[in-house]
Amino acid sequence: MSESAETTAQSEPAADGKDRFGATSSLPSGGESEHSGGHAYHPEPVSPAYAVKKRLPFDAQYEQRRLVVLVCLLLFTLWAYWPAITGLVRTWTVFVDYSHAFFVLPLTLFFLWGRRDTYPGTGKRFAWLGLAPILLSMTMRWHATNYDEESIENWSILFWVLGMVWFLYGTRTFRWALPSLLFLCFLFPLPYRFEVEFRQFLQEYASLFGTMLLQLVGEPAVQIQNTIQVGDTVVSVAAACSGLRFLISFFALAAASVLMMRRPWWQNLFVFVAVIPIAIFSNAARIALTTLFMVHAPETMQRFATETKSAGAMADMIAGIVMIVVAWMLFLGILWYLGKVFRQVSVYDTVPGN
Repeated sequence: MSESAETTAQSEPAADGKDRFGATSSLPSGGESEHSGGHAYHPEPVSPAYAVKKRLPFDAQYEQRRLVVLVCLLLFTLWAYWPAITGLVRTWTVFVDYSHAFFVLPLTLFFLWGRRDTYPGTGKRFAWLGLAPILLSMTMRWHATNYDEESIENWSILFWVLGMVWFLYGTRTFRWALPSLLFLCFLFPLPYRFEVEFRQFLQEYASLFGTMLLQLVGEPAVQIQNTIQVGDTVVSVAAACSGLRFLISFFALAAASVLMMRRPWWQNLFVFVAVIPIAIFSNAARIALTTLFMVHAPETMQRFATETKSAGAMADMIAGIVMIVVAWMLFLGILWYLGKVFRQVSVYDTVPGN
């Protein structure tokens, strides 16, 4: 039998009726199988595919040299990118669509720590191929400086970090860390032109689907460009209501679930694809719920209004909180469904006894 880490085939049991991962087996506790002629056997577990076959030895002298180089590169990075870093922090603070970025770096470190059982170790040589993303980062920074492209300078930080890890720790470690390091993409805002066009696209569909949901519940809703009219009430779907925050947040949640749960690639792809309809539906439902509040409970919303928040803003905030909970439940329901339908069972090599 060929080695395999995870499969949906039925696993052979251990002597206590459970496999190595604690899953119960339908075979007798004595370890007999109808296909083994009644003979007992002693299964040997197959190593998971994600386990390290051979970890590179630890060299204390080389690790000290690498640590010195790493500290020097980090200090140089802070010095060179300090204006860009302060600009990013300002963006995370001012724009709520990117406020999640404060949690990205701690989560990245957490994901690396969670994969420590598969850490392959580091070699005794620098990986010179790691200079390629470093040179790409320097080229992007030169272009950003000469043509005043702030977003390109921000994204060059990602390639600089990837190049440092690859150069200092080798190709094997770089491949091991790459999935977690790509989570750093959520640190950086989208390019301005792309963000503006994407917001307009999301606004149109948020207005369309919000109107359809209102019509489904019996409201005489009419869409006029990016506004929804129900009787005398007109609700404008502004750029802030486009749903970009929903989409980015749930893509980050999907990436986190993929990194924490070791699933087959097609299930990971399914999780990412499912994010798009969940985010669009949640935002459309938020807009529809806000409109219902403004149509049927304007006095109540006015009662909750403050000096800084109007009745419409309060209705939008309440609807947003409700739909965030609903969207999270939908996403977690998908993960639960995948876990129930496609169970991952360990396979054992069995040797019949005499």
